[in-house]
Amino acid sequence: MREPLDPARLVPLSVLKRALLLHRSCLLRRAELGNEEPRGAGEPQAVYLGEGETLPYLALLHGGAGPRRTVPLTGLRRELRRETRRCLLYLELNRLLTPKIPGAFRTTPWVRQRVDLGGDRFRAHHAEIEGVFGRKVRHFGLTSRTTRDRDAVDAFHDEQYVPYVSARHPADLHLRRRDELHHAVRHGFLLQVVDGGEWVAGAVCRRHRCGLTVVAYGLRGEEHRGRQRGWLSAATYFAIAMAREEDLAWVDLLRSRPHLADGVFEHKRRFGATAFADPWPHTALWVLPATAAPLPSPAEGLLVESPGGFVPLAEAAGFPRAES
Repeated sequence: MREPLDPARLVPLSVLKRALLLHRSCLLRRAELGNEEPRGAGEPQAVYLGEGETLPYLALLHGGAGPRRTVPLTGLRRELRRETRRCLLYLELNRLLTPKIPGAFRTTPWVRQRVDLGGDRFRAHHAEIEGVFGRKVRHFGLTSRTTRDRDAVDAFHDEQYVPYVSARHPADLHLRRRDELHHAVRHGFLLQVVDGGEWVAGAVCRRHRCGLTVVAYGLRGEEHRGRQRGWLSAATYFAIAMAREEDLAWVDLLRSRPHLADGVFEHKRRFGATAFADPWPHTALWVLPATAAPLPSPAEGLLVESPGGFVPLAEAAGFPRAES
């Protein structure tokens, strides 16, 4: 099912998506994370139990996945009772299934990050935006232009977007198709970042009545040079500047992984973006810390839901930091 870019259709279609994919939670996968020892020879950092949607990311976060087996949904409660609580437990299920687990914290596989252009958070970050990102744009003479040309969108998809996303998210690749980008551009534009007369990066942006959504980022193959000269940061900088010029209320920078150490999350946070739960992923992730052990360091920065928004798991759980 294609993700709708119209905010009015996002929530109802996300509920339909959960219903259509409910069968995926009938047979769960169990995997030990962060245990490079042979079976039974060492304690894992964490145990994953779920339908597998977030398993590649968590395995990457913890440095690998060890022994695996399957568990039927009907045996979930028995499996939870069997856990010794000697290590962290991740439980990932369809959002239509809402288990009540004492001491568990809930998060989502992805968070969305939106910049409220009239909010206090954006104003607090404005000096950093201009002093760091704006200064780099001016220092290297980066400029921007917009287009709706189909050939330019195709070139962006094939030569910038696909290589960039493939390199950035090797463990959980979900690429947008060309037609999705064309659909967004019909209601918006392709923003092109220009360095010395060359088109080096870009972003497909969709306009709404009150805001702007950055649907996809792309970067020319010279990633090291692009990072030095701030090509991708410039795309975000120019998109926010355009939204402000048009008196729009917000810029939705779309999703990132809910972790403080995630580079995409940090990039968007520095522009004053606030994280909130993304309704589109059909699963939710419950995190159950061990009762008698510190949090493993890879999990400390995982963001979980709290009444005031997302906070790091270490803060929410009140656990001591693991020794390095």
